[in-house]
Amino acid sequence: MEYHNLIDTIHLQRAQTAWAQFASASTHGRREFMEDRDTMVPMEKVETSDETRPPQYTSCVGVFDGHSGSVAAEYCANNLYKHIARNQKGALPSAARIVDRILDLDEQFGKDMQLTAGQKRHGCVLAMAFVEATAPIGDLSSSSEWTYCARVAHLGDTRVLLIRANGQVECLTKDHRPMDPMELARIKAAGSNVTSRDGADRVDGGINMSRAFGDWQASYKQPHLDPRLRAISAEADVATVEAKVGDILLIGCDGLFEPAHYN
Repeated sequence: MEYHNLIDTIHLQRAQTAWAQFASASTHGRREFMEDRDTMVPMEKVETSDETRPPQYTSCVGVFDGHSGSVAAEYCANNLYKHIARNQKGALPSAARIVDRILDLDEQFGKDMQLTAGQKRHGCVLAMAFVEATAPIGDLSSSSEWTYCARVAHLGDTRVLLIRANGQVECLTKDHRPMDPMELARIKAAGSNVTSRDGADRVDGGINMSRAFGDWQASYKQPHLDPRLRAISAEADVATVEAKVGDILLIGCDGLFEPAHYN
């Protein structure tokens, strides 16, 4: 892997609605090429025939941290939100739907005839947050009274923090690592092993995460097994949390957190 010494470009995106502000920043750091992608859907109104129900809007933000190349991250950025949100009429998707849709898109990626075998070996870990905002009854301009429900899904070592307005920080994700007892049991049952290389525990000497999108190679994604039982599974963990005005939801790849040894 060739590394460069300087971070020369940072890509920024911003968006704002009546109930929230959104921003993203990305850089490839010392790497020669950018393998990561992100997505931002600031607003989708929830359709309802109940006229007494207060207005609700759903937003989605996601980070897709690529490895071995950018194809899997690009595939997720272009397709995953649409795949989950289809036919939902703007409603907050259930945890079960998010898990099933990620697994389903991973299967589509592995069978996509437009991708080469090499491109299918690209992978990514990810974190997505669907946020449902509920307006105060009768006064959309009263921004201080909006309420929020955030549903967060992740694979691998992307992380999501909820930073409360009072300064309290809640980590909503737990890294999927090969030496976690439940992960290790699944990996071994699938016929793979965990070995240590370059100071990290790796599945069959390769990636140091136990769940990811893509990575379609025989030792990671065994086609004869249930997708949830493969050595590298695309079964996401999902958490749901209530939030208020002034809270911040922070999503980042491992490069954001690990250099600071965050606790």
